[in-house]
Amino acid sequence: MDNIISNCSFNRSELLQSEEALIPQTVRIVVILVVSVTVILTNLLNLIVLQKTRQIPPIAKICVLNLSVADLSSGVVCMLPCLVPAVTGSWPYGTIWCQIAGIFHGTCCSVSIWSLSVVSVDRYMAIKFPLRYHTLMTPRRCVTALLALWGLGVGTFLLPIFISEDLIYYEFSPATVICGMYWEYRWLCLVSGLYTPLPSAITIVFTSISVIREMGILSKIRVIPAGGESNAQKQDIRAINVLSATASVYFIAWGPYVVSEFTLIFTDSVTIPPGVQFSFMWLANSNSFMNVFIYSMVYKSFRVKTAQLIRSVLLCKFRGFHVSEENSSLEN
Repeated sequence: MDNIISNCSFNRSELLQSEEALIPQTVRIVVILVVSVTVILTNLLNLIVLQKTRQIPPIAKICVLNLSVADLSSGVVCMLPCLVPAVTGSWPYGTIWCQIAGIFHGTCCSVSIWSLSVVSVDRYMAIKFPLRYHTLMTPRRCVTALLALWGLGVGTFLLPIFISEDLIYYEFSPATVICGMYWEYRWLCLVSGLYTPLPSAITIVFTSISVIREMGILSKIRVIPAGGESNAQKQDIRAINVLSATASVYFIAWGPYVVSEFTLIFTDSVTIPPGVQFSFMWLANSNSFMNVFIYSMVYKSFRVKTAQLIRSVLLCKFRGFHVSEENSSLEN
């Protein structure tokens, strides 16, 4: 086993030590700051607004909330701490935190796309087996499945630590300015790079096509009410639209990074400039805040509640500012 691991390992230190090709420090700091803060704020907003949005089916809502938790965790644990390394050029938090960040980054990214897969299966079951749906797909089973996926993700990215010397695997990358997503073992990159996106993509595509086809058949044999489609049909259509848009954005954001990493790992003669690696990594990270815009485009209720929440926050701050001004004037 040790021989297989050593044969499958490779060293990228030479690629990561080239500072000349790095994106300027100011640009890196701005990118990391904007992406990290936006990820945290938008997912906090998601968690608040999604709970009050009634247009999303129950199982889909649980999965989307789980996706937001994963993205928020990635922003807090993995992205925001990268601000200091962006300034200093080194990882100041120690090797233990680096291992935690590496596990969280890989797990949260995996759970995000897996959550979308569960949504796709839920909509497939709702359309394909409408009479048995409420017994097959229950909130408890959904939560159990999502907890199992969290366990699978943690186990996957925890495994290389236990087979590494001194239980240290994940390292800080000066090129991407992040600790984690390190592929010393090619088999880990191959396994995580294949079983995370590919089965999810196949599941989403298959179930989405099946749902759209089934809804087309049902629309021909059912009598459409005078008011148009039923609320259930509208919910299904919106859920499929959200699922398709979210999955597409996920693969577009992560595609360049995955392709570049596979190229580096399995092609020794190819090198990718650190500036390009940084751009691909943080494009992938930015996927964690894109969902709020997708929900806003599809769900009117989400747009309305988001606007109301933002207005109420701004109004409270505005009122607080005037109250403090009045108090200070009275004291004078």
